[in-house]
Amino acid sequence: MRHKCASMKIFLFAFLFFCLHCASAKCMYENAPAVQGENKIGNVELVFWQDGKYVGWPTVLRRKSGELLVVFSGHRDGHVCPYGKVQMIRSRDEGKTWSLPETLVNSPLDDRDAGIIELENGNLVLFWFNSHAYIDKVLRAGKHPEYASSLSESTERERLEHCGSFSAVSASDGLKWSFPVRTCGISPHGGSLLKNGKIIQVGKIRDNINGLPNGIHVAESLDGAKSWKIISGIKIPEGDKLSDYWEPHVVEASNGDLIAQIRCHKDSYLRQSVSRDGGKTWSVAEKIDVVGFPSHLKRLKDGRLLMTYSRRKLPAGGDYRPSDRQMGQYARLSCDNGKTWGKEIALCLSFTHDMGYPTSAELPNGDIITVFYHNMGLPPPKKTGLFAVRWTPEKIKQRFMRATCEQ
Repeated sequence: MRHKCASMKIFLFAFLFFCLHCASAKCMYENAPAVQGENKIGNVELVFWQDGKYVGWPTVLRRKSGELLVVFSGHRDGHVCPYGKVQMIRSRDEGKTWSLPETLVNSPLDDRDAGIIELENGNLVLFWFNSHAYIDKVLRAGKHPEYASSLSESTERERLEHCGSFSAVSASDGLKWSFPVRTCGISPHGGSLLKNGKIIQVGKIRDNINGLPNGIHVAESLDGAKSWKIISGIKIPEGDKLSDYWEPHVVEASNGDLIAQIRCHKDSYLRQSVSRDGGKTWSVAEKIDVVGFPSHLKRLKDGRLLMTYSRRKLPAGGDYRPSDRQMGQYARLSCDNGKTWGKEIALCLSFTHDMGYPTSAELPNGDIITVFYHNMGLPPPKKTGLFAVRWTPEKIKQRFMRATCEQ
């Protein structure tokens, strides 16, 4: 009898402990308002997680076949560690169910910042970055001494060979990939396919990785990502520090303009640069009235541009609107090819800075699926997971459709 009572007490304690942590998990994020003007927002859904592991920085792609692909950095110990692998999951039912992960890149370094696009011939192009930042940021800082064992798995020369930004091509639906080639720098969502068949990428180079000078570089590929050529760069305002500028992404607008946006640590406002000659020259990156980073850009079928971005902890002392202090996943639409951006649309409200990098794909009915990573808010062994929100954007206005066709 005493044994049963003791067991019952243990059970009740464990149950209460579980409930307490589940309650705290709900505080990590919550659904955004379901109706925001004419925008209809669905519930946050867990897409993928690895028990005891950290996953992050996804990019979602909807192929012409209807298959959804999400590439990300998985099998991690933390935000900065030596164990990251570029992995991919698939869905053939518009995101209702997902496959087990496939490992695409597993170098001696930290493989992260995966992006993916599909070419007109059906080939897939994968982008990623191999980082050795954990050596300086973690090991030399005296943290996680167990990471030192990873250095014995490769030589310094091998680490230098693997470090940098790369792309690879698959003509077999992602089952086999070509030998990696170096690209122009770090971009968490990779490059973009233009209407003329070229691929363009905007990337940030730091520490002279890839043998290129530090800066924001623009590269193009004329052969389906088999090779890359740097054609220009994007300048930042005089007096700003390049170290504040990170993680660019680019999209082609309906009128042919190229719109690049860049994360900026100076004040957390996004910067935007425009090219009207196919990427040969660019305007100086200037601040736009959007607080958050980094952004993923996509042109929708109706011609509008979609920007999705996250908002984390803001710098102290800034003059921000009260709404800018709410962390979470957000979206905006542009009806004038990126000249202006509409009202902010909340997709998920967050209560931790360990989240973000939302990326979007358009479904056949015009709905959007936005995928991001988020702290799960549960005790170990769970850490972070991939989440998704399906939402219906405001229907396009006829006057914009006419204007788009006239351009």
